[in-house]
Amino acid sequence: NKTSLKFDYTAASPSIGGQIKVNFETEKFIPDITLLKGPLNRFIEIAKKCESMLDGYSRILGSRSKEIHDLERLALLPKELFEKTDNEHLKKLRELLKKNVHGFVKVDAKSFLSIWGWHSLANLSKKQHESICLLIEKLGYSIAPDIRYHKAKISIDGKIILFDDPVPENFVPSSDFWLTALIIRLGMIVSKSDQEVDKSEILYLSSLIYGNNKLSKYEKRSLRAYMEWRIHEQSSKAGLKKKIERLTNNQKKSIGHILIQIVNADGKITPQEIDATETLFTSLGLGRNNVIELLHNSKTASSPITVAKAEGEADYSIPQPPPDISRDALRLDENIIKLRSAETKQIQNILTDIFEDEQEEIGTTHQVPSDNLSDKHRALYEFLITKGQWPLDDVNSFCKEKDIMLEGAVEIINEWTGSLVNSPLIELADMVYVDIDLLEELT
Repeated sequence: NKTSLKFDYTAASPSIGGQIKVNFETEKFIPDITLLKGPLNRFIEIAKKCESMLDGYSRILGSRSKEIHDLERLALLPKELFEKTDNEHLKKLRELLKKNVHGFVKVDAKSFLSIWGWHSLANLSKKQHESICLLIEKLGYSIAPDIRYHKAKISIDGKIILFDDPVPENFVPSSDFWLTALIIRLGMIVSKSDQEVDKSEILYLSSLIYGNNKLSKYEKRSLRAYMEWRIHEQSSKAGLKKKIERLTNNQKKSIGHILIQIVNADGKITPQEIDATETLFTSLGLGRNNVIELLHNSKTASSPITVAKAEGEADYSIPQPPPDISRDALRLDENIIKLRSAETKQIQNILTDIFEDEQEEIGTTHQVPSDNLSDKHRALYEFLITKGQWPLDDVNSFCKEKDIMLEGAVEIINEWTGSLVNSPLIELADMVYVDIDLLEELT
């Protein structure tokens, strides 16, 4: 293509002096790619990709809320622009991570969140969690809990685990990752029931992670951090029972056997551990009365031990588990293999649902309904949120019928959502776009 790029520009103001013509033939030659379909299509593809990569950042810039922190905005920048950004808050965080994070590091959540100015909040929204995880990832580190992969949220008064492994590009957790994470969560409920997590129980759960060859190196590190976080996080069974009911009978039995092995791991079985296991067995549909029998029949040793008893309770004779954790790890691996026998897609769908953290409902931190809007604006809001995008003509017709000024109404609705979740809900262009994901935090 030897045709030079040319364009004419006519300013809106006549004082500019009329039409301006620009011809690149006299300067450095720039070909006019609009004349060739192939190069033009590739250019359009690049432009659309750039638009997509900047979409989240542009949306948050469009928010009028003053509550959005610099770091929350920067987290949404594409990596190429992020790495060239010079920001005081970002520099402080980068230096803090470089100085202190070597291996796995436990950090006080409130202190860490003070960098964002979020330490005084009752809890964080889903988008704030995602912002933290994105920023840590772009700085070359990882965090637990990571709401994207662990499906768990940071407790303001709790702990977080930082580790110096970068998240692999385009990382998507495997079904084995979800499975292992689920068992870690259930195992920690049992392990922490007596207010003490024994080293042998940690080793036992660690064998689940590091003994599974189907987990990638990063998945193992991430699960190790997640387990460490669960050790320090308050355990809860909220939300588990209903979701566990979706497992197949074989899956429930396999998980039940794994829980029995975890109870036996430290060679000491307390009434609290039995109670916790019986509760989980009830949720799994395995029958709480089977727990004692399974503990008796667990063939892990030849010599018996005594279960620690509460006042007025009888003793139970339980076989002594061996000190060699690796042998138990083999039995655990057999149970994992049974769980893998189901179709991979089914496992991943089920386990993703089951593994939604008990704090998921807390994510909707703003329970404020649209009652804060006027009748007309609420009508437009309720009309628009039924789908993600609308033809502009359809919305204009609705507004005309309801006597609503569209642009002014959208501005008011966006100011309302911005005050709640730091982001506009509606975008006006050739179409009317509604941020459906944002609705999870508004309803």
